[in-house]
Formats: sequence, C-alpha cells, structure tokens
Amino acid sequence: MKLLLPREHGAWAMLIIPFLIGLSLNPTWMHLPLFLGWFLLYLALNPLMMLIKKKGDSRFYTRWLLIYGIPATILLFVVVFQYPALVWAGLATIPLFIINVFFARKNRERNFWNDVVAIFEMAVGGVASAYVALGHWSMFQVYVWIVSVLFFLGTVFFVKTMIREKRNVKFRYLSWGYHILLVAGVGLFTGQVWLILAYVPSMLRAIIVGGRNLTPLQVGLMEIGNTLLFTIFVLCDIYHILSL
Repeated sequence: MKLLLPREHGAWAMLIIPFLIGLSLNPTWMHLPLFLGWFLLYLALNPLMMLIKKKGDSRFYTRWLLIYGIPATILLFVVVFQYPALVWAGLATIPLFIINVFFARKNRERNFWNDVVAIFEMAVGGVASAYVALGHWSMFQVYVWIVSVLFFLGTVFFVKTMIREKRNVKFRYLSWGYHILLVAGVGLFTGQVWLILAYVPSMLRAIIVGGRNLTPLQVGLMEIGNTLLFTIFVLCDIYHILSL
C-alpha cells in the first residue's frame, strides 16, 4: 500500500521545532504520546483535506484518515486525560483549521495568508508541549508560541522570495523589512542577547540571498541550517532564563 505523506517538506520543521522548544523546559515521558499524537494528527490532515476537496480516490483517503486519525485520537486522549487544560489548546486550533479548509476548497493552499494561519496552528504544538513540561499555564507557553511564529513567518517570506515571488521586488523588500524589524523589535522589547541572535541568521540570509538563483534543494538545505541555528539560540535563551 502506497504511503501517504504531506508534500510540504518545510512544514515538518514547523511541526517539530515548537514542540522541541516546549519540551526543553522539562522533558517528561508524557511528551512521547503527545508528540506521536500531534505528529499523526498532522499526517491525518492531508487525507482529510483531500476528502473535503473531493479529489482523487475517496476510499484511499478515507483509509489513510483512519490509519492516522484513530491512533492520533487515542494518544491525544491519553495526554488530555492527564492534562485536561490542554482542551483549550485544541479548541484554539479549530478556527485556524476552518480557515485552512476555506483556502483548500478554493485550491489556494499556497496563499500567503494560509501559510500564516498554518504557522499559528502548528505553533500550538509548542504550547501543548510547554504545558506538559510545566504542568500549568505560564508565560512560557506564550514565549514558545511567539518565538516560533515570528521565526517561521520569516521562513515563509524568504522561501516565497526564492520561488513563487522571486521576481516580485516589492515582496523582497517586504521580506527584508520584516526581518530587520524583527531583530530590532526583539532587541528593543526583550534585550535578550540569545533571542536576538536567534533571528540574526534569518535576517542575513533574507538580505544576502533573497531573490538569487538557487535551486529548491539549495533553499531547503539553507533553511535546515538556519532552523538549527534558531533552535540552538532559543534553547540557550531558555537555559539563561531558567538559570536566573
């Protein structure tokens, strides 16, 4: 049977990195069923969207929806049973998912605003991970969500300047402006050196490389390196905060 996986390779980082940042606050064994459930739920969204769009073999997509969806539901139920407050995190994703469905039905999944909503949605995984790590709500859940969203918004800007909006000079300037203001804003409002450094590589690659002739593979490899740097600097920032 042909394995059904999402084609959006960049989304893997959006799924994993916020979760990893949240987990770093205090890893527990409950992070395992939470991650597996979150991961399978993400995989289930692909066949669900295809069924909503009424494209292709409905039996094929229904089969994969059940293959991914049933274990995802069981795993997440185990976590929510232990941490009932996570229901609120789940409810927060519902309006975001509805917006994704709206764009999917119009075959506009690549729309910039659909990408933004998807980033908001996936960062909720980091919120859930941080809640399981701490066992209560705090500003750390807000921290994980915001730092993740700000980073991946920059990723969307950059990737679009390299592919779909490559010849759009105005969009390139918009990307530069976002990255410059992001670094300046983080420096002004937080003064946290590690957090500032987390966004500097993104700014440099947007300004230096944005709009140049690179293959999708080269862009992807660059994003992997940039994401690793971001994660390392954010983890350093969290360690610094926790050590105060």
